[in-house]
Amino acid sequence: QGDMREQVAGILAAIKLQKWEPVIFFSFARRDCESYANALLQRKETPREQQSDAPETFDFNSAQEKLQVEEIYSNALTCLSEADRQLKPISRMLPLLRRGIGVHHSGLLPILKELIEILFQEGLLKVLFTTETFAMGLNMPARCVVFTAMRKWDGSENRWVSSGEYIQMSGRAGRRGMDDRGMVVMMLDSQLDEDTCRGIMQGKPSPLLSSFKLTYYTMLNMLRRLEGSDTGTMEHVIRNSFQQFQQESQMPKLEAELKELEAQMAALGREGEEAMAAYARLRADIASAAGQLQALLTRPAHCLPFLRAGRLVRVSSGGVDWGTGVVVSVSRRPDAPPPPPAGSEQEDDRESYLVDCILSLDASS
Repeated sequence: QGDMREQVAGILAAIKLQKWEPVIFFSFARRDCESYANALLQRKETPREQQSDAPETFDFNSAQEKLQVEEIYSNALTCLSEADRQLKPISRMLPLLRRGIGVHHSGLLPILKELIEILFQEGLLKVLFTTETFAMGLNMPARCVVFTAMRKWDGSENRWVSSGEYIQMSGRAGRRGMDDRGMVVMMLDSQLDEDTCRGIMQGKPSPLLSSFKLTYYTMLNMLRRLEGSDTGTMEHVIRNSFQQFQQESQMPKLEAELKELEAQMAALGREGEEAMAAYARLRADIASAAGQLQALLTRPAHCLPFLRAGRLVRVSSGGVDWGTGVVVSVSRRPDAPPPPPAGSEQEDDRESYLVDCILSLDASS
């Protein structure tokens, strides 16, 4: 972690030297955002990194800009009590903001997030350490974007960022009407092969799919909202939904696929029908052979030597599968005729034997 902080500070020093501010550092952990920002307060710049008018620590705001930050900060926190202003998450933010450095993630208080967004829009924050949530929905462009890592934990695995995520975050680089290009820097903590890199940077964004689902609750809610309306009907709402638009846009493609399948079926013609009939006959022959084999295996002469007490058997009777049972005993019925001679056609006298089994059944059945 310490090495990463030094690397982030080194990249920021190079960005400051090239005058690529404002810059957004994207991290995938809230703890990393605060760690990188706080490390800048203690780090000294090397003589090579320093500029003629730069102080010893990272400081991106002029004296006038610091006064503006303090004024906006004080006005924004007037709604809080004096005790709340002394809380660490609030009090330790001002030294960073005065230097033009901000932190933005979902763990901050809403008033602090709004304050940082205002300062960034006004150009009073030159460096912002944030998570990927900052890239969603907020129009906060910068001149340079830095990825402190290219792998993220998504709740189930530690994976490379997707192409859609990369496009969303890197798209913050470059301000319309102010920059002729946007700078993107990627910090890699593991080897990135060419195919993965190409997939991230040149892949297609994630498709936008409707999550609209027509449920009973949705129908009742629409009936309540549209009650008494002359123009608004349930059919009108569904017909004009994004899901219906997507389904209708897929219709030409589905119709083309259907025509292609119909053409393939027509091309098969008589030959295809004969092949299907032959396949059905083969399936019937296999089923018949399986039945004959089962009848042969279950003849008493073949299976009685194996039906000993404790043997596990699968019990099926009258078309009902009773599951697995345990053989208790096997006996010949007292009223059964004498066993036929071996090799005779009446050798299959399975009805003359009684097999006692223990089965696990539902007590209520």
